[in-house]
Amino acid sequence: MGKVINIHAPDNRGGARAGAGRPKLTVSEKMRDLLVKAEAKLRKNTKKGMADAVIDIATDVGMNGKTRVAAAKLFYEVTAGTQKEITHTENKAGPTIYLPEENAS
Repeated sequence: MGKVINIHAPDNRGGARAGAGRPKLTVSEKMRDLLVKAEAKLRKNTKKGMADAVIDIATDVGMNGKTRVAAAKLFYEVTAGTQKEITHTENKAGPTIYLPEENAS
């Protein structure tokens, strides 16, 4: 049998459209993905996650003091997160109500 050629397929399309496709990941997103994969591998092999390992380092009395402080600081930074400043605006005006005009006669 011969080769089957699709005569309806367009050719010379000129490449992808501008902005088409999946958006590119930033460096921090790539690093996050790598860390998540490494953490999953660690959890599979040792039955402990990264949080458990950081807590073990922070509470290990035989560990160097600077290392323990760094682990505790890392744990605190991750769990505390950043607080966003919340501003409250009060709108006492309420909805606008239009009343019929009065005739002054």
